[in-house]
Amino acid sequence: MDDLRIIEKTDSISWKEISDLLNISFKTRADNGLKFVALTQDAEKTKQRVGNGICFVALLKNKIVGTATLNFFNNKKWYISGKTYGYISQIAVHPEYRKLGIGRMLTDTSIQNCLDKGVNELVSHSSINAKDILYFWCKTLGAQKVELLSSLGTNYYSVRLRLSLNGKNLSRVYANFRFALSYLFCVSIKKRDGKYRKGLNPVSRIIKYWLN
Repeated sequence: MDDLRIIEKTDSISWKEISDLLNISFKTRADNGLKFVALTQDAEKTKQRVGNGICFVALLKNKIVGTATLNFFNNKKWYISGKTYGYISQIAVHPEYRKLGIGRMLTDTSIQNCLDKGVNELVSHSSINAKDILYFWCKTLGAQKVELLSSLGTNYYSVRLRLSLNGKNLSRVYANFRFALSYLFCVSIKKRDGKYRKGLNPVSRIIKYWLN
């Protein structure tokens, strides 16, 4: 698509336009019963989630058809080998322009931005029920599942994904082991909607010890 461009958001593109795209894009997920934050978030929430990161915009003949947010963090994680890692979120493509490779182009742009900055790991997350997204990340890109999450404002568990950009994947056995522990711990202390269950049972305490 010669007319498709991926750019960083400019002042001429409003946060409301980005939010409207997110809302309509995630509506298809809502139709399947999934409650994504991006489904109803307003312009201020979108801007807040981007923070100091980069908001990429896909333009097709100057129409906004896709977006993605890339942030950089220095938080210490067991699955991060470097000091900094990229985190891609708020990935959305307008329903009328799907299956054109726009989502892949947004992801590739984020990957290249990480590489340009010397960042070797890209992290993301998605609903455990979004099989197509998980397939794309794990099978197409080669990402590994590293953690299970449950966040307020949703109604599903999420899978955190870690993509190595320098070919240094985690040991498959160790990554699967840590993900299994995280899975058991998360479902034992949190419900799908992010609310905590009452108390920590003995199994949860043992898993928490190993996760730390």
